[in-house]
Amino acid sequence: MDVYRTVAGGLGFVMVLAGCGTSTGVSLVPDRDVPLNGLSDEFDDAGSISSWLVRSEVEGDPSDGSVSISEGQLLLRPVQDHYFLNDHRGLSLFKKLESADHPRFMIETQVTAVDGVSGGAPTEMFHSAGLVVYPDVTRMSDWVVANIGLQNGTLAFEDKSTSNGTSVLTLYATGQELSGAVRLCVVGNLIMVFTRLDTDATWTERNAFTHAVGTTVGAGVMVNDFLAGTAEVEGQFEYVRFLKIDSVVECRV
Repeated sequence: MDVYRTVAGGLGFVMVLAGCGTSTGVSLVPDRDVPLNGLSDEFDDAGSISSWLVRSEVEGDPSDGSVSISEGQLLLRPVQDHYFLNDHRGLSLFKKLESADHPRFMIETQVTAVDGVSGGAPTEMFHSAGLVVYPDVTRMSDWVVANIGLQNGTLAFEDKSTSNGTSVLTLYATGQELSGAVRLCVVGNLIMVFTRLDTDATWTERNAFTHAVGTTVGAGVMVNDFLAGTAEVEGQFEYVRFLKIDSVVECRV
């Protein structure tokens, strides 16, 4: 069964080249080594879309794109020119994690970014898909993303941190690979990025960003359709898993 839904939605950056619904979240539980109750999603049930919040709907804005679940995948298709950079916003779904203290958790996905028509590699730069963390949902203009796709003319992972409307990003070339796994780990005020290609046996630690993390964090999926031509992009997600952690060491295994 498939479900389809339309959801509400000074360019500049620093770059370094290196090679929707009713159940919105949970309070963190003390258990370790198990998925956080009610947050992880294997996308084997089309109705699970209702357990995600859509950023554009939360902010009361027009649609950022479309969302569907089909054949065990979450599919995100953004509106043209909707992307995460500086004060721009791309299509994203997220869940809330609340804690009396700063949450400590990991979010992970397996994702592929494809051209929306051909199903092959994206054809325009910064057409990519991955994860997003909003350190404090009271100011959602601050965020960290990690994604994979066609970046600045090369297939690559990207991580990007934005505070006060200013983004800093780093790219990590993947050769011919347009599919991979990404993790974002939140420990105190630190948000760390990890990536792994399908052919890799271990995770690679990429970057760490410091943010003022609030008691309610948003975490979920995102997709970029950067300013270029008229080509479309689709983010294909196999799963999203949340895990409570005690330290960043648990993100390295």
